Amino acid sequence: MSFLLFQFFQRGGRPYPICDKDNILVEIRKDSQKVSVVTELGCGDKTEEANLLVIRFSVRKAGQYSINLLAENNHVKGSPFTKTFLPDRIEPAKTVFLKQTSTVVCVTGSSHKLIIEPRDSFGNRCRTQDFHLDGFNFTANKVCLSSVHTQLFDFLKLQFDLMNFVDWG
Repeated sequence: MSFLLFQFFQRGGRPYPICDKDNILVEIRKDSQKVSVVTELGCGDKTEEANLLVIRFSVRKAGQYSINLLAENNHVKGSPFTKTFLPDRIEPAKTVFLKQTSTVVCVTGSSHKLIIEPRDSFGNRCRTQDFHLDGFNFTANKVCLSSVHTQLFDFLKLQFDLMNFVDWG
């Protein structure tokens, strides 16, 4: 759940108490998708909180969101706003192999790439700086149990390249 907080003031700088009669409209979009919002006007019982607008909404997709805030069908100063939401921490169950196949055949003397795309719990691609190799585990299973294949399997080497990850900035 994300929160945005706005304060309304009159021209002289005094707090402006907002209410339902002010026709406040909040619209949040991610690309062409509209995000559902819950708004609270004039939050709290205290008079110093009568000018507050609290907006609550859920972010499931990382990226840039557009926030339109209108009062009496006019944009408030600075609207539309943009806010970039970053992906959450890496979720191993949602992390995927790209260009995967069910079987990988390795040949002695040649390498084979397995491209892993780390994702968060909502399926968003994670940022490079969120990917730490010390928390990364890899398991390879050998299919054939002959002594020749067992010896070749001992030469398995892993190399990591973080160059191709998406950076959210």
